[in-house]
Amino acid sequence: MNQRHFPFFAFFILVITFQPALCQKVNNSDWIKDVISRSSDQLLSAAETYKDSLKCPRTFENGRVKIVGADDWTSGFFPGSLWDMYEITKNEKFKTEAQRYTAFLESAKFNKGTHDLGFILYKSYGNGYRLTGDENYKQILLTGAKSLLTRYNS
Repeated sequence: MNQRHFPFFAFFILVITFQPALCQKVNNSDWIKDVISRSSDQLLSAAETYKDSLKCPRTFENGRVKIVGADDWTSGFFPGSLWDMYEITKNEKFKTEAQRYTAFLESAKFNKGTHDLGFILYKSYGNGYRLTGDENYKQILLTGAKSLLTRYNS
């Protein structure tokens, strides 16, 4: 993903977030189809580019794409975006990549040092579980919930 394509990726996140509201207000959906098409290309390109890093792309900073590990509070957003695109397009490539990048985050289930565990696990494993029913995803979410619960201080 290069600098000129990053705005499409960022715009895709907005479209996914506000998709129901946008679809209700816009009669002509050609521009939405265009955004989804361009975002699809960018997500798959990014997934291919960073698959060997065992990390997730986060942002474009200082002329480079910043990638992050499972301990970063934003790490679940990229696999979550892949899951979102799979849900929209039903394209199995997105499911495959979502599964790959979601797996990068499994170690986060033991992270007791952040209150942002929901951002890390729910967007990735939560969407994966919702879309596939994979019981392994559910167990990872439950372990993450137990880890998060240890932060409670009455």
